[in-house]
Amino acid sequence: MSEICTKLKEINDNGKRLEIIENELLDLFYSHKNNTDNFNLIFKTLNNNCNSLQISEFCKQNNINIRNLERMFNKHIGLTANTFSTLNRFHLSMNQLLQNNYDKFSDLAFDNDYFDQMHFIRDFKRFTGTTPRSFVHQKSSIMQVGKFA
Repeated sequence: MSEICTKLKEINDNGKRLEIIENELLDLFYSHKNNTDNFNLIFKTLNNNCNSLQISEFCKQNNINIRNLERMFNKHIGLTANTFSTLNRFHLSMNQLLQNNYDKFSDLAFDNDYFDQMHFIRDFKRFTGTTPRSFVHQKSSIMQVGKFA
């Protein structure tokens, strides 16, 4: 910012001053656009591998600093990468629960890369306020949470 002020002070011509300001604004715009494009690429890659990788493993494999990833997610999504990943996994589990008849919730949990059935139930209760079994038996719960598309 001080560079711009120095440049503007040195020049008396208003046309040249406007040109300096325009160039600085364009540089800011393109740097922001590149950051957004980079985030979109990272987001798509993470979203495609969401259930198969931990966030830390994803960062190691893609040479991304985990703190930078968290900052990008907070800026562009409004959630941390871990929260997004947890919600995405729950979303996939919910769709499968609504579409399929699982004999065991443990099968559903393992199909969606939960560590164990209790991990699945804990996340399920966190997002719906009830257990998977109660959810299935209460028709009104499905209407309250809604089907995820």
